[in-house]
Order: sequence, then structure tokens, then C-alpha cells
Amino acid sequence: METNEIVNELGKLSMTDDVLQVEKMLGSLLEVPFDSYSSLDIKNTFLDLLTKNTPNINLLIVKCIAEATKNPNQRNKFSNGDVLEKLMDMLNGALSNRDIELTSQLCRALGNIFYSNDDSRNIIFHYDGGATLINLLDVSNNEIKVFDELQTFSKVRSGVLSNYLLGNEELSQKAIEMKIIDKIQTRIDDALNPYNDALLEHLLPLLSILTEQVSDLIFNSEIIICIAKIFKQSTSADVTESCLELFQCQACENDEIKLLLAQQHVCEHIFESLEKYKTFTGNVDFRSLTKLSCDLIVLILTGDEAMHYLDATPLLSLIQQWLNSSDEYLVATSVLALGNFARTDNHCIKMVEDKVLLKLIDILKTSTQRELSDVNSRLQHALLSAIRNLVIPKENKKAVIESGLLEIMLPILNDQQQPPVVFKVLGTLRMLIDGQDELALKILSDAQLIEKCVGWARKTPDMVGVNSEASRLLAWLIKNAYRLRSNEGLSSKPLEAFISVDGSVDVLVKMLSSAHVVMQNEAVISLTIIAMLIHKHRALSQMLIDANFADAISDFICRISETERITNEIIDNLSTLITVLKKSDEMKNYFDEKSIDEKAIPRIRELATL
Repeated sequence: METNEIVNELGKLSMTDDVLQVEKMLGSLLEVPFDSYSSLDIKNTFLDLLTKNTPNINLLIVKCIAEATKNPNQRNKFSNGDVLEKLMDMLNGALSNRDIELTSQLCRALGNIFYSNDDSRNIIFHYDGGATLINLLDVSNNEIKVFDELQTFSKVRSGVLSNYLLGNEELSQKAIEMKIIDKIQTRIDDALNPYNDALLEHLLPLLSILTEQVSDLIFNSEIIICIAKIFKQSTSADVTESCLELFQCQACENDEIKLLLAQQHVCEHIFESLEKYKTFTGNVDFRSLTKLSCDLIVLILTGDEAMHYLDATPLLSLIQQWLNSSDEYLVATSVLALGNFARTDNHCIKMVEDKVLLKLIDILKTSTQRELSDVNSRLQHALLSAIRNLVIPKENKKAVIESGLLEIMLPILNDQQQPPVVFKVLGTLRMLIDGQDELALKILSDAQLIEKCVGWARKTPDMVGVNSEASRLLAWLIKNAYRLRSNEGLSSKPLEAFISVDGSVDVLVKMLSSAHVVMQNEAVISLTIIAMLIHKHRALSQMLIDANFADAISDFICRISETERITNEIIDNLSTLITVLKKSDEMKNYFDEKSIDEKAIPRIRELATL
């Protein structure tokens, strides 16, 4: 019998009480491919048959609906209030009676109807807010004695709930109000005792959907601890991936979750697992899990409390082992993790003492000699960030300088065009020269580097970080190189060479307009040092005039007069700058012409002492 003939016969039988013949026709319909009746009008026939409320017929019809609604055309036809309310009424009854077979088939049918179908989901939302669907989670594992039936039910239960909630924040929020998370947690507890990956595989995606759709959703600590237990026991790649993704979402903006994950020894478990299965690195799925795992370690360590907690564990020494790995991603993870530990001076000093810095420099040197890839780029960024942190403590600077870091950094700047790399190298150099007069003088004498820095400071308005860092490095070079300028033997040639670079003075003048007080003060100090050459370098006056120095200084005085952040240090430096420049007749006339009122300095000093 052809499919359309079966459907026609069912239509006729819906007018009779011939139960056996209806069952036979429905059985025949289930044996044909669902695509063969995708265009036929079967909804009304099925609805008429369902009103007879015959158990066997109901089960067969629901199975047919589940098959038919795999087709988008039929899915739309069944997105009807009468049909959906009938199916939901049946689901309520099946749940009450714990008719697991009918419940499972209803889950299949409804799940297929909900798939990418807002119309059907909205009907259910207005029917009971999704309460019946959420009550599916009240069925405990021990109520279903046959494991295959339990596994099938768990799968279709997750499927219908996922398809109902997916892509709709309002439905997800309502489900949370109906305690769906508490119900999921109860079912997770079931699957933990005894532990069962197959059941957990269907529960965790529900939590993922809720997390993705409700942006401010934070799970309670009990659920996080449960997921951590799952993570440490699972042998399923899918379950492990779900745990990692949930951890990522939950910990991303929440330091308390980071600390909780640290306390649950998630990082140590990741290390042990990756070491145990490192022979699988060529496997694509394992590679994906490796990256997720590594990224989670780094994320957890961005939390201050989590980092300090993990400092008391073996993690730091374990992570350092990956510096010798042949896997570039593990090396990058180790460096990023070390960089997060290196947020405190004590850690930085210890890493230098333990020769970790030398290892990082060796890796950096090797990475710059390889072709740049996504992983290698990630590694370079990690190395530069970590090394920058290690450079900051005063106790480390001598060891860093002696390590040969400068000889690697300067070529990177000469060859590098990537703004993030340039930004980090410039910042590292700025930290390195702090208080290191001889080194600052050496770098200031590097004409090629100074020209590049001036170029970055002037020509990268769309890359503010590089612009600001290049400007600050120039100011710091001048400040540190000539910190001992009272020494009569100190040559002014590097400073004169700096001034001769086109745009160099203009960069420092523009720093006066910075929104940051620190940068403003750095500009004043560096300009004051340069002003010492006002008589020796006759072109300097004209450079300052061309850079609209008077307007910049007037605006600077005006702004610091209005700010509460003004300090006597800034006022003293500003007063010194103007005093030095006015020793030049050309600059004095320029100031008079531009009405730079030197009496403004005492007035703003009064503000600073209030």
C-alpha cells in the first residue's frame, strides 16, 4: 500500500472504532521513510485519532508525529495550539503515571516540533510556561530499572528541553525561576552515585544552554563542585568538553568561581591528564580538549585569590615542566601561567633567582627565528607579557640586563610590525630602563630605534596603546639617561641626536595633552631636560614653537588648575621647565606674545596645598 493510501485509510478509520485496523495502518506508516509523507496532510487525522484516547493508538500516533516532524514542512503544520496542547496534556498524564515509553516518544515528538520553531515554543510558554517540560527532570534514575530505557529517556528528555530553551532568553529565564537548575543538579547527583558518563552527557548541555543565554547567570558553589567531580572522574571526551566549557563561562568574569575551581584542584587534574594522554596529541578531539584545558588554567590564574591559593600547591613547579615541552601550546600555557604568578614582586624575584627568566629568554629567541603561526604568535605574546612582569622589580633589573634580553628585544622592534608585540616590547624596555642610567643612555643612542619610536608615537592614532607606550618610552629614556645630568662628564650628544629626529620634540609636547597625569608629568620632566640645551641647540626654540608649545602649556596649566589630582611635584617640574626656557630670549618673547603668565604657577601651588 502506498503512503498516501495509508494516510487516506487512517482518515476513514478515524470515523470508526476499529482499533485493530488503526493500529495496523499506523504500524505500516511507521515502516515507510518519513520523507514519503512529508507533503501529506496528516495533522487533523492524527488529532482526531488522539481524541479517542486509546493507549496503544496514542503511542503509535506520537511515534508517527515524532518521525513526521523531522521534516520542516510537517513541523510547521504541527505548530498548532490544538495539537500541542493535546500533546502536553498527554505528557502530563504520562509523567503522572510514569509511563516512560509514552513519555519518551512525546519528548521526541515535541523536541522535533520545537526545533528552530519559535511559534511552537511560544504556544507552550503560554500554555504552562514550560512547567510540564521542566517536570521531566523529576523522574529519577532509580525509577527506570532497565538501563537502555533510562539512557534513551535521558537523551530525549535533554533533547526536548534543549530545543525548547535554545535561542530564547525569556524561556530560559522562566525555566530558572521554575528551579530547573536545582532539578538538573538533583539528576546530576543521581548520575554521580554510581558514576555514569552516559547519563551526565545529556544533563550538562542543559546547563551550558542556560549559561550561554542568561548572561549574568552564576551557579551556586554546590553545582560547580559537582561539575568538578564529574570533570575529575569522566572518561568521556564529550562530558569533559562540557565541563571545561561550563568552567570557562562561569569563571570568565567571576573571581569567586576561579578560587572555587582552584580549591577543587581542577588545574592539577588538567596537568596530570594532559601528561597521561600526551601521546594522543595528534588526535583532533584531544587537541581541542588540550586547548580548552590549557586556557582554563590560565583563566583561573587571572584571579588574585586563586593565584595565591595555587601558589601553596605544586602547580607552579608542575607548570614550569611544560617549558621544556615539544608542544608549543603547552609551552605557551606554561608561560602565560607563569606570567600570572608574576603579578607579585616576590614571585618575580624568585623566578629570576630560579633561572626561569633565562629559560623564557631562550624560548623567545627560538620563537623569533620560526615562521609566525597562530600558536607561535600566542607564545610570543605570552613570553613578552611574562618577561615584562619579571623586569619590574628593582632587584631583578641587573640580572635581566646581564641575561642578554636587550639584544633580543631590539631586533624584534626593528623587524616587528604587529602592534600588540610592539606595545609589549616597548613596555618591557620602559620597565627595564627604570633607574638604569647607562642602559637608558645606550638605548637613547640607538638612532634607528629612536626614529621608529617617534614614528609609532606620531603615526598610530588608531593604536593608542602603541602610541602612548612609544611616547612614554622616549620620555623615560631622556629622564633616566640624564638623571645624573649634574655629572659634567655626561655627553649631551645622544640628547642632541634625539632632538634632531624629525617630530621628536613634537611627541613630548603632545604628551602634555594626555588624559593621564602621570604622562603629563613625564612630558614636563623630559622637556625640562631637553630645555637645558636651549642655548646650545638653536633650532630647539623653533621646534617648540612649531609644536605649539605655548598652547599646550597654557592648556596644561588650565587643566591642572581645575583638577584635584594636582601635586606639588608636577607644579615644581612645570615651574622649572618655564624658568629654564625663559632663559632663551626667543622663548621669553614667545611666552610674552602668547601671554603665558608665570604668576599662574604660584596660584596653582596654593591649590595643591589646600
